[in-house]
Amino acid sequence: NGNWVPVRFGTIVRRETKELSSEQPLIGISFMSTNEVQETLKELSDPSIPRTRLVVVSADLFAYQPILRGLQLMDEVPFKHEIVLAQPSLPAEEPTVAVPSALERQVNSLDSAQRSALDKALSDRVALIQGPPGTGKTYIGVLLARILLESTRDTMLVVTYTNHALDDFLEDLLEAGITGIVRMGGRSRNERISEYNLRELARSDKSSPFSRCQNRRFAQLKGEIEEAEKDIVRLERIIRREVGASWWNRIEPHLIDNHRESWEQLRVSSSDIEDGEGFRVQGISGEDHLWKCWLKNKKPPPTLRERARGHLWNLSAEDRRKQKLVWQHEMYESERSEMA
Repeated sequence: NGNWVPVRFGTIVRRETKELSSEQPLIGISFMSTNEVQETLKELSDPSIPRTRLVVVSADLFAYQPILRGLQLMDEVPFKHEIVLAQPSLPAEEPTVAVPSALERQVNSLDSAQRSALDKALSDRVALIQGPPGTGKTYIGVLLARILLESTRDTMLVVTYTNHALDDFLEDLLEAGITGIVRMGGRSRNERISEYNLRELARSDKSSPFSRCQNRRFAQLKGEIEEAEKDIVRLERIIRREVGASWWNRIEPHLIDNHRESWEQLRVSSSDIEDGEGFRVQGISGEDHLWKCWLKNKKPPPTLRERARGHLWNLSAEDRRKQKLVWQHEMYESERSEMA
């Protein structure tokens, strides 16, 4: 009827053209909590629930959710003086960095606003450089990186809002002769940057920036990821199976533990199958006979009709299907938890 409520929000983390064009399109979605993953798996694997609708929402509000969640987990906000209290920046903890002689000519060619921005970035612990397009923000950023890298032995972390912006900045660093780069994360479309990707560097034998111990750890983590992927495929196959007529030996233990009254209405004991003299009772195929009759909406044999008088036998064929799916989802709860 058009009335639907968004249940949870996820972030698209994998969107490959080849996978999207396959017979069964694939897309990667990341949720903020394990519980959200479990609930989503439950909905997607439950045929009794109306088809789940995935809606792509382009809104900056949701992009900030991971950042806000991360802040909630922190005891104290870094740079609280500047970011939270909005006070002028405190001086940098390290002494002011001197401009290397090789870069003095570039620094001296800056206009007054650019020079002021560079000086603030070198002397304050927090610096915000902003301006319209074409005013030299990226140029100042690259120059700042060169000064810091040539004047200190520190490692620099470059963080951008988008993958595209990161690749553009790293390409500018390469143009400036800075090649000691390790790009974290995927979804880079820049071929020049691809060789500096963490995965590619770990695969390369020549001049790897990682120690032998780090390479071992990376290989270990890669192996764990591959094992997790195999487990996910195995678990996915399990939770997609639908409980059927031949499942009595699996569903009976679940009913005994969790739905005793329902089990009493479906059970068939050995004394029901054979009489006291060892002769087989006509019309009863085995211990799953009532289960099969109930699933197929058939009447039980005369000898078992007294037992089949409970609420289960008053359900319509559609309601029986829905009840079976409820039990099926209960049985797969541990598999969904493991997959999440």
